[in-house]
Amino acid sequence: MVVDPERNAVFKILKKKNKDILGFKYDGDIDKVGLPHGKGKKKFIYNEKITYDWEMLKSTNDFNTQVFLYGLGIRVDETANYKNGLRHGEATLAFRPDDHHEENTLFHCTFADGVINGYALQQGIYDTNFREHLVLYFLNGEIVHHFWCNDKSRDRHLKKLKKHDSRIYNITSTDLEVWFTDEDNIFPHDRSWTNYKKFKLK
Repeated sequence: MVVDPERNAVFKILKKKNKDILGFKYDGDIDKVGLPHGKGKKKFIYNEKITYDWEMLKSTNDFNTQVFLYGLGIRVDETANYKNGLRHGEATLAFRPDDHHEENTLFHCTFADGVINGYALQQGIYDTNFREHLVLYFLNGEIVHHFWCNDKSRDRHLKKLKKHDSRIYNITSTDLEVWFTDEDNIFPHDRSWTNYKKFKLK
């Protein structure tokens, strides 16, 4: 029997009675009781003993999405819009591996009452992972569509992205070291995936 180590790790985390919580310093707008409310930034305190990001995992009930979020690593910082303490609106999060203190991935997305919803972009930075960037579509916290920068089918997916999310589209077009428009960066196989029953954008 083959065991997926990331799925197994998330399963064990969810079963734990006492979860490890990241500490952070917050700079930004707050509400009357002191919770983040409006624009702000969280800077997370490095702790080598913490090997997962519980706040990210609990932001969805979908196990496959939890496994994806676990794979991003642990947040270094987060620039977001908040509503009564919950992330609500556009956000950019920087992640690090659980065994390192430097970020290696940016994640651009939109939250609705603390849940990721709509298009998002996983942007690899530094080392070798910058050569692959992943666009995803979340439906109430569940991943229902994704495509990579080196998919041969990316052009048709980019047209739909441009129509529905100008912010994520503009990042794919201008801010990446390897662009989605680089014709030298196409693999001969197609790795995009879509749940056609739930991904209804035209």
